[in-house]
Amino acid sequence: GLTALMVGRTLEERCKGVVLFNTSGGMTSFRYEEIPLLARPILWFVQNMLKRYGNGFWESFKQPENVEQILKVQVYPDNKNVDQELLDIILEPSYDKGAREVFLAVFGGEAGPTPEDIIKQYKKGSKILALWGTRDTWTPLDGGLHPGSRLGEYAGEGVEFVLKRLEGAGHCPHDEAPELCHKYLEPWLEGLREKEGGGK
Repeated sequence: GLTALMVGRTLEERCKGVVLFNTSGGMTSFRYEEIPLLARPILWFVQNMLKRYGNGFWESFKQPENVEQILKVQVYPDNKNVDQELLDIILEPSYDKGAREVFLAVFGGEAGPTPEDIIKQYKKGSKILALWGTRDTWTPLDGGLHPGSRLGEYAGEGVEFVLKRLEGAGHCPHDEAPELCHKYLEPWLEGLREKEGGGK
């Protein structure tokens, strides 16, 4: 989601619209300024431990049993789509050269701009559709540091920001509830085509 926002902002008029299936608060890890003062030494300690012992953490983390547990407990409220095919798709990149370094960079790299800061930069006429699962625990709709329910407040004059709550869906609504996503996505895309061409 955050990448889509950044690309849409960069392309400007060449981009007809942006669709978000939620968005994270940053590209990597955490921002020190967003963490309570007393908790910052803990984050510093964890990040430095990962630099030293990251290889062991990586090998443990990418085990199929661990990934499956994370998906079932944190990502997919409805576990019916958590199967071997999904695990294979997620785990395959972990065997690529440099995968460990990329994974560990998530915990220690720069977070980059916030979604709020990016949305503020969108110009008049821009269109954003946000499809958000109400049971998303990773990028909460109504909680956390960057709640999806408030992103529209940062859209400037003439920027069309539409938020659709997907009841019961989690962090991967396009996989969990594609029919619910299509219910909002297809008319929105058709609206873009009509405005572009003056009709169907």
